[in-house]
Amino acid sequence: KTSFYIMGEFLGFIAALTAAVFFGSNFVVIKEYDMGDGMYWQFVMAVGVWLTGLVTVIIKCAATATPLYFFHPVAITSGLIWSIGNILTVPIIK
Repeated sequence: KTSFYIMGEFLGFIAALTAAVFFGSNFVVIKEYDMGDGMYWQFVMAVGVWLTGLVTVIIKCAATATPLYFFHPVAITSGLIWSIGNILTVPIIK
């Protein structure tokens, strides 16, 4: 293995660890308030992620002058899995 490959692996693990800490800490708020069954929480999170993605795509298309954006089925599948996990976090944390 080259040093470039090893450095890439190291940075990947650091990024995954950072994401686990920061993405996991956004659920701390759930313990303080009554979240019901968690569906509204999941809806608000999903809308927030969708709006962030939409703004990102609009800025990217405007900056690069490319009106097309490609559909990625793997991204939809991973988003579905993420949403299912997001629905289950409220009952798990309670």
